[in-house]
Formats: sequence, C-alpha cells, structure tokens
Amino acid sequence: MIRGRQLAPLLVACILPISSTSAEQQNTFAAATAAALRAGDATQADNLATQALAIGALGGEDRARVLLNRGLAREKLGHLSDALNDFTAALDLNALQPADKSRALFDRGVTYDEMGGTDAAIADYTAALAITPDFAPALNNRANAYRRSGKLDEAKRDYQASLAAHNPQPEYPQYGLGQIAEAQNDPAAAS
Repeated sequence: MIRGRQLAPLLVACILPISSTSAEQQNTFAAATAAALRAGDATQADNLATQALAIGALGGEDRARVLLNRGLAREKLGHLSDALNDFTAALDLNALQPADKSRALFDRGVTYDEMGGTDAAIADYTAALAITPDFAPALNNRANAYRRSGKLDEAKRDYQASLAAHNPQPEYPQYGLGQIAEAQNDPAAAS
C-alpha cells in the first residue's frame, strides 16, 4: 500500500522560503529552517523554526511559512500530532498565497492520512484540488484514500486525472489502477 508522499523530492519542493521582514535574527532562523529541511536535517529544522516563532516578530505569511516548514520537519520526525497542529495553525492564519495554501492542505492531508484520518485527508486533498485542480500528488493521494475506503470509481477517476495531469511519477497512479483492476477481478486492466 502506497501512502503519504510519493517521494522525498515532493518534500523539498514544498519547503517555502521566507519573505523579508524587519527582524534580522528571525529571518536568519527562518532561512536556516528552510535550509535544514532541504539538507534533510529535520531535527535542526524543527529547532530553528521553534526559535523563529519564539521571537514573535513575523508577519502573517512568514509565520505561516515557518509553521509549515516546522510541520514538515515534525512529520519527518514522526511527530504527527505536532505536525498536524502546525499545518492547521498555518492555515488558520489565512495568510498564504493560493499555491502555498494548496500545498499546505496537501501536507495536512498527508498527515491526516498517516494518522488514519482518511475522511479528513480526503477533505484536505479535495480542498487543495479546489485551488489547484491539476495537483497530481493530491489527485493520487485522494485516489489512494478512496481506494482504501472502497470507493473504487472515485479512486479510478482520480488516478486517471493524476496521469492526465502529467504526474512525474506515473508508477503510483498506475499501481493504484492495477489495485482497482485486481479488486474488480479485471486481469486485462491490471496489466
């Protein structure tokens, strides 16, 4: 069963840079947080983001980005409840640009999915897709959740849409389509 992120490059792709603020120290911590995530050091990213947030001078969008980066670090560390709280806090600020909000909803959906919250994950993937309809990883992950829930027609539709959106990792939706074909005892479609 394939769950969560398709591959690590998606994690790197969603690390959000911090725009400039007047607090130099806070910018240093925030930039170092993103750099630590890119380097794969989730513990350092978590610590730096916590320090940046403690300073308290971040504007709404920058604060949301630091929360998202810390959420990604905490998810990578397996601290799923903390990651979920960070993603939710970032979204609650209503400060993200649409593409970043879509990515944040996807990230929170992944975390819900990892925690067994399939319905909440589907809701977040759906909200991300309302903003970015051709978001291939969100289509694929929602399809996975539908498939696990027994909603095979919806899953098939999303896997096909993920492929049509030029998913850079087509093996994932193809695998899901094979799982559906197997469940429906359709060997011709499974190959």
